[in-house]
Amino acid sequence: MITNFRILIGASTLKAGGQIKSLLLQKGFNVDGICTSGNLLIRKCRTTKPQLVILNYDLSDINGAEVAKIICGEKISKVILLCTMQQYGFVIPWEKKVGLLCMQKPIKPSEFIKLVYDVSNEISKNLVSNKQINRGRNIEDKKIIDKAKQILMVKYNLLEDEAYRKIQKDSMDNKTSMLQLAKKIISENK
Repeated sequence: MITNFRILIGASTLKAGGQIKSLLLQKGFNVDGICTSGNLLIRKCRTTKPQLVILNYDLSDINGAEVAKIICGEKISKVILLCTMQQYGFVIPWEKKVGLLCMQKPIKPSEFIKLVYDVSNEISKNLVSNKQINRGRNIEDKKIIDKAKQILMVKYNLLEDEAYRKIQKDSMDNKTSMLQLAKKIISENK
């Protein structure tokens, strides 16, 4: 299961990224690459959509906290930010807001690997749950959700997967089913 779990690393140097990569590879994780530039890391995340991004606070161009905020804000993937105690003070205000996970340096390999395992298990459970939910829908329900998706794509200039995630997130936030929310979107935009 973890071999299909793709990870991208952001580090200040290739050597620092290589140490993280080596630790992950020893435990069977698949590392897609290492980026030392925050801007390059963001672009690579947008194109490859890894399940997890692990990055240091210090990068060559912008700090890891800004990169994490963008990746989490766009809901591209989960992010683990490695930072010092002082850097963590800057991250606290929006850590929970954007769903960022932080680990303070110096990292202990056993705790780090446990956190990566925990995140990979959480993501895997969510993927299985989403597949079961999608299998349980009949064709008519899927058509209604697709129609609502199309409305959101036009109205907010979203990609198809972004529109789907918006319906999914809004349904969770409002404690209602995706089908009920889709029907509401359609009725409000006639």
